[in-house]
Amino acid sequence: MNKKIIAVIVLLIGVIVGAVLLLHSPTPKTSASIAVATPEEKKEVSLMAFGDIMLSRNVAGKMKINGNDYPFLKVRDTLKSADIVFANLENPITPGPDIKTGQMVFHSNPGTELALKDAGVTIVSLANNHTPNFGAKGLNDTVKHLNAVGIQHVGAGKNAEEAGKAVFTTTNGITIAWLAYNSPDVVPASYAAAKNHPGTNFMNTPRMIAAVKGAKKKAD
Repeated sequence: MNKKIIAVIVLLIGVIVGAVLLLHSPTPKTSASIAVATPEEKKEVSLMAFGDIMLSRNVAGKMKINGNDYPFLKVRDTLKSADIVFANLENPITPGPDIKTGQMVFHSNPGTELALKDAGVTIVSLANNHTPNFGAKGLNDTVKHLNAVGIQHVGAGKNAEEAGKAVFTTTNGITIAWLAYNSPDVVPASYAAAKNHPGTNFMNTPRMIAAVKGAKKKAD
C-alpha cells in the first residue's frame, strides 16, 4: 500500500478516535457564586392625626354611664391600625367638679388616660387654651397620668424650657420630631410657661424657627 495512503488512513483514524473520546468524556462541572443584590428594606411608618379630644362636660356625663372608653368605641379599631396616633388633648386630667354644658373650664377625671391608651393614642399636644384650666396642679396631674400609661406629650411643662422642648418618637426605624404651640391671643398671659412657671408653649416665630432647626438635626 502506498505510504501516503497509509499515513492518511492513520491520520483519519486518529481524528475519529479523538472525536469519539471528546464526545463521550464527562463535561467538567463548574461553579460560580452569583451575588444577588438585595434592596434595602423600605422603611415606612403610618401616622394618624386628629383634632381636639375634649372629655369634659356632657361627654364626661356619658362616660360615667357607659364607661371611659365610650367616646372611642366606633373609632378605636381605626386608630389602632396606625403606628402613631397624634391628637390634641383639650382638657387636663385632674379631679374636679362636674362641668356643665356651656362652661368653658374643662377637666376629665383620672382614669381617662387609660381610655386614651386603649384607643391607640400614642402622643398628644398639650399646647391649647384648656390644659391650664385647673392651674399648675391640673397640668402636673396631666403629665403624671400620661406618663403612667406611656402616652407621650408635647407643648406644655413645668417651665418654658420643658414646654418648648421637642419630643421624639422612633417607629420602624424612623424618627419624627414633635413640637406644639398655642396662640396667646385667646388665653390669659398666665397660661404661658415661663422660667419658673408651668404652662403651655406660646407661639413665638423666632423661637419656633430655632426649635424646628434644632429638632431637624435629630429627626428623619
